[in-house]
Amino acid sequence: MTERYQIIKLIDKDPAGGMYLAEDTTLERKVVFRHIESAGEDVEQKSWVKDFSIFAGKLCALQHPNLLTIYDVATDEGGVSMVTQFIEGESLAERLAKGALPQMGAYRMASDLLEALHAAHASGVFHGAMHTGSIVRLPRATGGHRYLVIDLGLNKLATMVKGRDVHIADPVLLAPELHEGKNEPDVRADLFMLGQLCYTALAGGHPFAEDSPEQCVASHMAGELPPLTEYAPGVQPDFAAWVMHLASGERSQRPASVKEAMTSLHAITIDEPLPNVPGETHAVVATPPVLATAEVLVSADEETVVPSGHPEKKSNIRMVAIASALCLLVGIALWLGLRRGGEVEAAVAAAASAYPAVPEGVWVHLHDTEIVNTMKNRDTPVAVNLDTEKTLDWTVATDAPASSKRKQKDGARYIQSILVSGAFKEFNMKKNPVGYTAAGEEVIPQAVTDSNKAHKAKPGEGWQTILSVPQKHKGPVIVIFYLVQSHCDFDIQVAGPNQNQPMKFKVSPSGPGVIKIPLEITNPEGGDFYTIKTLAATKDAKKVFSMGINAIHVESR
Repeated sequence: MTERYQIIKLIDKDPAGGMYLAEDTTLERKVVFRHIESAGEDVEQKSWVKDFSIFAGKLCALQHPNLLTIYDVATDEGGVSMVTQFIEGESLAERLAKGALPQMGAYRMASDLLEALHAAHASGVFHGAMHTGSIVRLPRATGGHRYLVIDLGLNKLATMVKGRDVHIADPVLLAPELHEGKNEPDVRADLFMLGQLCYTALAGGHPFAEDSPEQCVASHMAGELPPLTEYAPGVQPDFAAWVMHLASGERSQRPASVKEAMTSLHAITIDEPLPNVPGETHAVVATPPVLATAEVLVSADEETVVPSGHPEKKSNIRMVAIASALCLLVGIALWLGLRRGGEVEAAVAAAASAYPAVPEGVWVHLHDTEIVNTMKNRDTPVAVNLDTEKTLDWTVATDAPASSKRKQKDGARYIQSILVSGAFKEFNMKKNPVGYTAAGEEVIPQAVTDSNKAHKAKPGEGWQTILSVPQKHKGPVIVIFYLVQSHCDFDIQVAGPNQNQPMKFKVSPSGPGVIKIPLEITNPEGGDFYTIKTLAATKDAKKVFSMGINAIHVESR
């Protein structure tokens, strides 16, 4: 592994080891190379390598704009090597050395980090050691910054490899129940540390910064953290209360889930103007022009509409008749032109894509599925356009695994993550029956799993898609899955907020090919999260089948 990466310089050191800026000589890009040395012999190493591989696999599968991407992990006789994304940004610690964050900046940071934690927790990964050095911020083109978590899972990985507790945490910000390694990190522990980060960012420091770890634990448990408004009086009371809710030393007083914390955060409106960024278009109010209007009269026979002030009634009737005839001729010519150009089928398909109304009281509905193209005809793939007037978001799997190698719509926030559900391994497909047009270019999906090969998929395995509804969203959404399959049925399971049981659907394709599966969520609210599982299902568990996820398209009704 080290032959591929050329070390450039040391970036930093922490209890896990050194971080080095390196050059990936194969892909010609800068990366961060880290080696964690194992303290045990080969025999002892075998005791952790299996757990390490499972946990590292979860980390590598996570792809999220607010999480650092892990490119590669490998074990060797001396320990573990990790290669991650290189981010040229400013850490939160470096930013706070210049002073406190404004509340809009802290609000955006909280929102970004909640998105990151939601993706991590959905995969069964908890941070457990967030501190100001864990967060890096990058400038947004539209103003403000995007915040990333850069060390998710590092604390646990280092502990596994070294065979002893490794603490890469700030005792001031660490959840009191996690001190001395007595408990495993969980949702409430991560939310505590997020609350402490927000408190520190808004106050420009922390009241317990000079205390010992033991004093920090005692002070947090006793509820002695002063109200945020004592150090940041300009922060809105509702936002300050939200921060204090997360930062409570008593576990039971914190939000029970990231969803709960998100919902309450998005209910807060920050009374602070956004930055006026050069190049950003701002709304202007102009006095509308006064337009001349014609009074409309209806003739005595109620068949002809005539503008008032025009006594030439018959002349107008003739003009209307001529205009109607011209419109008819233009329509016929257009229809003939479309037919000659082979586009009538596309027009008919577009009309047919209008989904029928969903019965009242149904919160998620499966519309008619269809085979977009068959395996037999994959030498002439069908093109599907993902950029339409109704498009909200899309993603296309461009390689295996689909969870990590995919092209996404810029700036969209509906599709949060695609996670493998099961232990199977995905393999590439040479030809796909469907290609996708998106972002002005053709995107050919490649990810597919084949049950004939090693690590084959079993019935009940597939993918789990996390869908997030932005706060300002209005109206129903239709989530369309394009799945390539051969002799494979699908079980679809949709879990939503306030639903005790997931809604389940059975999909049986008429033959091998790419099947289009449209699911309508009828009344989503801003801040809602949905988990959609697309799982393989066959009547005969021994039957040979293959399947793959091509694309996911989210559109408004």
